[in-house]
Amino acid sequence: MEDSNTSALNQNCGNCDYAIPQSASYCSNCGQKNTDGRISIGSFFSVFFSTVFNLESKFFQTMRHVFVPGKLTVEYFKGRHKRYFHPVRFFIVTAFLLIASMGLLMTEDAFAFHVHSRALKQVRSENVMKYIESAAQKTLEKFPDNTSLEPAFDSLYQNLEGKFMTLSDSVDMDNFVMSGAFDRLNFKISNRDFLERSVDELLEKYEVDGTITRLVFKQKLKLFKDEDNFGPFVLGNFLWVILLMMPFLAFILKVLYLRNDYYYVEHLVFSFHTHAFAFLLFAITGFIIHLSGILWVIPIGLFIMFIYLYNALLRVYGQGKFKTFLKQLVVNGVYFFLFVFSLAFGLVCSLALF
Repeated sequence: MEDSNTSALNQNCGNCDYAIPQSASYCSNCGQKNTDGRISIGSFFSVFFSTVFNLESKFFQTMRHVFVPGKLTVEYFKGRHKRYFHPVRFFIVTAFLLIASMGLLMTEDAFAFHVHSRALKQVRSENVMKYIESAAQKTLEKFPDNTSLEPAFDSLYQNLEGKFMTLSDSVDMDNFVMSGAFDRLNFKISNRDFLERSVDELLEKYEVDGTITRLVFKQKLKLFKDEDNFGPFVLGNFLWVILLMMPFLAFILKVLYLRNDYYYVEHLVFSFHTHAFAFLLFAITGFIIHLSGILWVIPIGLFIMFIYLYNALLRVYGQGKFKTFLKQLVVNGVYFFLFVFSLAFGLVCSLALF
């Protein structure tokens, strides 16, 4: 349908309700075209392609400059915001690329404790042994005069028991312990109960007392019963773990470069841009490992990241090479501590929320 005539246009913007002259082609407040809401198919696809190619232009422009240490941050500080993806948006996009790469590398056993499979195997073995014992007993009752059957069955039963009954008859709730006394339960659950009863039923049957103990017991049971999905769940929380680190890292940079006339948020922008490059670098590393199995690309990636960070600090903050090198060592040390702490925190939260 064709665009409406000027006489039918709105006196107020249909998007933001801002008062505009009837003859105005665009709203002076939000920039939307002044129409009565009806557009032609040509206008529709014109806006569509304009939006798509504008985003693509921004994305590839950002991707091209992120590989130059500190370039994106310097450009952002110069006020050139529209040319590039917003730092947080770009951070999230590259984080998803890294998560996809890590997902390819994650094996089925990455977070597997094999509790469920072992319990199931043992219960099935018990069922087989009970069936053999029952069949042997019926045979002995059918042939009571055959005295050689009982020793033969006993020998057969002992041999099969040694072969099949090799696993524990219970689930040890301390198969997975993260922090010692906090989540050590000293509970064992029979395999059959573990497989056949719900989490709430097990809590009641084994008389688990105490709010914290019940919570840990419950979450561990959920983990053991559905351990195949725990790895992807942890991986999905990776983005939030890294996001949690950003304000702290920006604060460290603020302290290290206290004499520089930079706002706190500008250090935050630098952190987002640097992490975006790191995510891309290690996403590529992950894809290479997945395709070739070559693990020595990991130390190469770490070395590249070290050089990149040094040059980024040098370009953005403009201090001497030796002073920049010393400050980079401080940043690396603090970052390692933050990273380990955040991963541990993320793992605990993942277990609590799983």
